[in-house]
Order: sequence, then structure tokens, then C-alpha cells
Amino acid sequence: MKDSDGLPLPGSELQVPSNAELVGPPPADKQIEVTVYLRSKDPSGLQEYVQQISGPGSHVYLTPHQFAHKFGAEPADIEAVKNFAEAQQLHVLGHDLGRRSVTLSGTAARLNEAFGVNLQHYRYAGGVYRLRQGSIRIPASFANIITGIFGLDNRPKARAHFRVLSKKAAAPGAVTPETYTPLQLAAIYDFPGGFTGQGETIGIIELGGGYNQIDLDNYF
Repeated sequence: MKDSDGLPLPGSELQVPSNAELVGPPPADKQIEVTVYLRSKDPSGLQEYVQQISGPGSHVYLTPHQFAHKFGAEPADIEAVKNFAEAQQLHVLGHDLGRRSVTLSGTAARLNEAFGVNLQHYRYAGGVYRLRQGSIRIPASFANIITGIFGLDNRPKARAHFRVLSKKAAAPGAVTPETYTPLQLAAIYDFPGGFTGQGETIGIIELGGGYNQIDLDNYF
């Protein structure tokens, strides 16, 4: 997509780090999956619902089906993205009204054209990742409909902030650092013990970017 053919997607601008080393374009036949996120059919109602269940006290929670019906994506928006994907020779892998998402796949060349980006492989942060520079561009007809497109750039989005105290750095008389396996921690906290999880809500955050093999080697 040329700059004159679309609009920059708000919040999508990224920069290539100054210490990243250009490797080259992804393989021509490499299939890449991206997820397109859409607006809620009732954004103000969704905000009110989130505030209500975030406060103290007991709450009545919506089932996934109820949530999708009240606050999910408009079916017409889903169909519009599907039609756009077909026109751009991208494959539609699936959609979810509740998550307000459409999953697409295509080659780097097709995705570059569809979203006005230039995907390149860079050596960065201990691995080789697919990076982009600038903003994703979308057709003007999708302004305020598409809220995010994820998967084009797969650089690491998070890093551990803990620090391991070396023996040399430990002050005289300091407690010797200890490490524990997951099973040892479970025993210390008597987990699962009598815990059933009743009344608890678990949120899972999935951050893209894959993994570094060296991290797995060090762990195991």
C-alpha cells in the first residue's frame, strides 16, 4: 500500500534499534501470521463494565458468549477485513467476535504491500528477528475500525528485570542466595493444598517474539 492509498494506524509506529544489524528480507515463501484487532461494538459500555468488575465487592461476570454479544466486534467489521484480505491475496485463518480479532497469513511480500511496511530481518538482542520501521498503514475505510495489527514485527516485547547476585558481589555476612525448582516452591507454599481457585480470575498475557535458544539452553 502506498502512502497515498491509506492512513497510518495510530500507535503502530516503531523504530529499528540503532544496534540492530540488517540481515536481509525474509524468505520469499515464508508464511507470516498476523492478528488484526477491531473496535468494540460498545466501547463506552465496555469501559463501564471493566470499571465495575475492577472495584471491590462481588460481581456478576459475563460468560464468553454474553461478552461477545455485548462488547465484541461488529460482524460487518469482521467481513470487511476478510474482504480486504482476499483482495490482498492473504489467507483468513479465523476470527473471534469476543476477542474482536481476525487472524491472517501471507508472505512477507504480500503483507508489505497490504499494510505499507517493509519487513526485514535484523540481528538483535541475541537473535534474528523480523523488524519494521515507521507506521502500519491501513485503508481510510478502516479508520477507527482497526485498532491494532500484531505479528508483522516479532522483536522481543519484554525482558526479565530480576538480577542474579554473584558470590563476589555479596557483602560479607550476607545470606547466600538460594534457588528452588518449581516443585520445591510448591512444597514450601503447600500448593495446591486446599486451594481450589474458586472465586479467582486468572489473566494470561501472551507476548509475541518467540524465544531465544540460548535462554532455553541455560534454563535446562
